[in-house]
Amino acid sequence: MSTSTRLSLLEDIKRTTSSNRWCEFLANYGPILNSWIRGQNLSDADAEDIKQETMLTVVKEIGSFEHNGNVGAFRRWLRLILVNRIRRVWDKKPPGERQDFEELANKLEDDKSRLTLDWERQYNQ
Repeated sequence: MSTSTRLSLLEDIKRTTSSNRWCEFLANYGPILNSWIRGQNLSDADAEDIKQETMLTVVKEIGSFEHNGNVGAFRRWLRLILVNRIRRVWDKKPPGERQDFEELANKLEDDKSRLTLDWERQYNQ
């Protein structure tokens, strides 16, 4: 995958419910999310919940996403959705079953953290 998001794909999924374009989107971004999330020492169930909630949010919110022309704008938007989904999964856990998702979310939210740099590296691969 190239280091830049294909703007035509983003525009198409904003305007259409075409299953082909959404399948293409999921084929491109599902593995990126899966690879990154699974590398964070989360349980398989938590990792899958976070990935699914992230993708559901993208489906619901892509219509309001406006690319500002800056390289990485969509990548950052996706990362911040991921941060919020991590926090949501953490909030749903009973206190005795919570992993420390908050530290993970805080580091991923910071544009200059090692975790964000790792996100960028994996995204670019």
